[in-house]
Amino acid sequence: YCFWRKAYISRKVLMPLAFFAAVVLFFKIMQVWYWWTYLILLAIAVLKAKSNLWRWLGMIFLTVVLVLGGEYLYHRPRAHFVSVFGAVIFLVFYFGFLLVKWRRYVAVSGLFITFFLFVLGFFILGNRNDVHSVTSLKSVIDTYREFEKRYRAQEVGFVPEKLTSHLYNKKKFSDVFPPDFSVFSEVSHEASPVGSPVLSSQQKSSLSHLMYGYVQNGRSLQLNENNIVFRLFVWRDMYREFIHTPQAWLTGFSFGHPQRSKSLEVLGWAKGEWSRDGWITPHNSFLHIIYRAGILGVGMIGALFFMMAKLIRDFYRMNSIEGGLLMAILIYWMVVSNFFVILEFPYNAIVIWPLFGIAWAYRDQLKEQTTK
Repeated sequence: YCFWRKAYISRKVLMPLAFFAAVVLFFKIMQVWYWWTYLILLAIAVLKAKSNLWRWLGMIFLTVVLVLGGEYLYHRPRAHFVSVFGAVIFLVFYFGFLLVKWRRYVAVSGLFITFFLFVLGFFILGNRNDVHSVTSLKSVIDTYREFEKRYRAQEVGFVPEKLTSHLYNKKKFSDVFPPDFSVFSEVSHEASPVGSPVLSSQQKSSLSHLMYGYVQNGRSLQLNENNIVFRLFVWRDMYREFIHTPQAWLTGFSFGHPQRSKSLEVLGWAKGEWSRDGWITPHNSFLHIIYRAGILGVGMIGALFFMMAKLIRDFYRMNSIEGGLLMAILIYWMVVSNFFVILEFPYNAIVIWPLFGIAWAYRDQLKEQTTK
């Protein structure tokens, strides 16, 4: 409503909401919404503050939350932080160019100092293993090569299992994931007949604890790097299957065709998931759209980015602060779509596509106001 119909939210309402958001952020009173929901309320209140004093105090407080709120910002899944980082880079340049246009050079300096502190906070307050796995390309390549050797050694004589595909499964997440999660652990990877490591009961217990406690305690470096390699194997197998199936180039594979990853099945990775469901999650919306829609999918992705570029251009020309914030949210979701199925699966898509429509409608509304 703040973006669409500002008249419904007055400053008298925003300031108590901002105070509520600040209290929740620092004292963790309730976890009904994600932390960034409260942060957005606070940012909106700062932008709507009447006096320059309150606006500057709000900006300082907001900067402190961003830089020092390590538990909320820096101790999150890596895909989340990389996506936030992408959105922040967009905001820095978007508002930077706006401020230069308005000849507010001191504010531009403050903007880039805040961005520098944001990056510094990631390296100082973030989990070291997360930082290393994101920034050390060589280490990830070495891990990939190690598992590629194991894959080639176990590929000889491999026969895929006959599986029945299920869209929904009655088994609970906890029934499958803890022992299966072991393939990402630091335990010995001596291969069993199906390529999975042999674990003792004590190892399984510790791995189960690792599975459910890694968000709070931080994942190990090997676990992080193996998680990256896991996705690379899935994407590689999607590419190979697509390239070697010319009839899928135009319109892709139908949803009746279960996507499977030979690399994961040879290594025994995520066996609890693909043996239960008969397919594996692609972990990349853009590749999945191309896999399912072929060249038509490439066209749809191109159209999406063209429309986003047009929105950014129009909001910038109309000096719209709210429009820039809206686009930052969409950019966050576009970046995170490189690591999860976001754009096409209902539990995320239901939120994203209406927001995209709101951004487009808001742009049209601003255009009508400027032409009057």
